[in-house]
Amino acid sequence: MTIFGYNTDVQLDGTVYHVQSEARQNELLLQTLVYVKGQCVGKQAFSYAAETLRPDFSEQAIHELLKAQHKRMVDALQQGHIQAALSLHNEISDAGREGLVLNWANSRDVAQNGKLKMQFQVLEKNQPVEGAEIILLAVDRSSEQVLSRGKADSSGKAELQVEVAGLTEPAVIAQANRGGKSATRKFRFRQ
Repeated sequence: MTIFGYNTDVQLDGTVYHVQSEARQNELLLQTLVYVKGQCVGKQAFSYAAETLRPDFSEQAIHELLKAQHKRMVDALQQGHIQAALSLHNEISDAGREGLVLNWANSRDVAQNGKLKMQFQVLEKNQPVEGAEIILLAVDRSSEQVLSRGKADSSGKAELQVEVAGLTEPAVIAQANRGGKSATRKFRFRQ
């Protein structure tokens, strides 16, 4: 799959903001960075992992999501919404949607004895989401099998275990769902 990025310069009040958007295919992320004089001053990233689960998934759909994300950032700068464009968002939600955020809390842990215990936290507007269902799926979509499933506790946290034997790559797709909202991410692990 080949998805090209976007680069746009926006001049505002004597400052040139360089907006760069690209698809980070390995992580299934759409990322937009804002630079001033070569220094990154703003960042937004959104996951398109949920799109890969759809039967009509296409490169064109990802291209359109990236194009819309880039345009939103450029428009925000052109309209003088500097603070919205310059924040360094660490939270990643699903592309094209307002919703949940799914974080992998123990990402430095490695798989041992063919198993990996993954600790997640589900948030919405920086608040824990109790009762969110979290499922783990193989990245290779030839199998629709759920690898593991759990529910978030009152702190929005859940621990799931996955058998790594038989996975085609050291990664899983994790999806959190609650109240019609979702967050879907691809997470890579070390063996």
